[in-house]
Amino acid sequence: MTTPRKDFNGSKPKRAGSKFERDVADYAAARGLPWDRAPLRGARDLLDITGSAAAGFLVGCKGITRGKDIKQRLSEAMEQGRQAVNNWHRLKVRPPGTPAEVIPVQIMQRSGYPTAKAYAVMEYDDFLTVVSRVTLAEAQVAHYRDLMAEDPQDPAQD
Repeated sequence: MTTPRKDFNGSKPKRAGSKFERDVADYAAARGLPWDRAPLRGARDLLDITGSAAAGFLVGCKGITRGKDIKQRLSEAMEQGRQAVNNWHRLKVRPPGTPAEVIPVQIMQRSGYPTAKAYAVMEYDDFLTVVSRVTLAEAQVAHYRDLMAEDPQDPAQD
């Protein structure tokens, strides 16, 4: 009987998870977002992607796990998100320009689909916070456009 070869690059599921994290970060970067894979932080975990906190989000990545149903997987993902938010609030020093409040989002891999078709999952209350933020931002942009339409003169040219 032969002994299986020792895998020094991590287990196959860990490598697959790392690849999915890399794919998520690369896809966001290709869309102009300064996201990258986060280093492992253990008990101080802020999920899997760095650079997303500046926009008010902590982003995690969850791959497919055989033997776990979707209900269990989602519950685990949301619990990890809540713990990451708690860790965020415990930080003594936050990166400059990051908000005090962040929303956890888990990117859930879909077997056989490209990264762009993964699911972004958050709790409903967090979703409503996102909708409120977007609505406020759109109102501010509309107000600014109205002001510019009333007085299109560039103050720098006076």
